[in-house]
Amino acid sequence: MKYSIKKSVSSNIALDAGRAGAPRRKGFVLAEVLTALAILALISSSVLVVISRCVKAAADTKAENVFLDLLAHYEREGRNVSPNPSNSYAPSVFAKDDRRDGLSKTVLEGAMNRLFSAGTIRAEDFGRPSRPAKRIVMA
Repeated sequence: MKYSIKKSVSSNIALDAGRAGAPRRKGFVLAEVLTALAILALISSSVLVVISRCVKAAADTKAENVFLDLLAHYEREGRNVSPNPSNSYAPSVFAKDDRRDGLSKTVLEGAMNRLFSAGTIRAEDFGRPSRPAKRIVMA
């Protein structure tokens, strides 16, 4: 017995490897589409996490630089700022300064804490021994 297979250039029917002789469907099954969307969602969320971390790191760096610049200005002017909540609390004083670059007290407070942790700034005792006070200075 001889079998002959007719080849047609214009034929769009392809044979599926799993089902010999059955025409292959064009398009995707719903499960394939959902799987592709799930993979795309995972990749997108990972990229967004990385981007948000980079943006936060840039904002933190800006706040730290502004804090250090203001501290340097205040030191040159002979004005002391305190690490403790008071009338001279550095984040409160800096938040009222026009050179603060639009940063809030809360953002400046976070920058001060990070700078203390990094050892970039430190608290120094000054004033009368009977009434000691602390001021922030560059380390």
